[in-house]
Amino acid sequence: MQLEVDNYGSVSVRITKQAQGYHRTLIPPGGDVARQLAMVNTHLEAMGENPITPEQIREVEMYAKTAWTPEVLSNYMARVVDA
Repeated sequence: MQLEVDNYGSVSVRITKQAQGYHRTLIPPGGDVARQLAMVNTHLEAMGENPITPEQIREVEMYAKTAWTPEVLSNYMARVVDA
């Protein structure tokens, strides 16, 4: 699993699939990490892939918590309101 933060503060999660390729999801600042990854697990299981483990979910939650500073959240909300 690879985690990155984009220029807007969204957390990108890239999971290597067993068969080939990757499954990706993008979680916006302040997003519900557990809910997003639960949906990803539904997709992975439907494709016959291993789900994201609870430990990996906690890792993404901690990564997001670190990335989503008050400044990042404020800037993101300002962009959403302006859109």
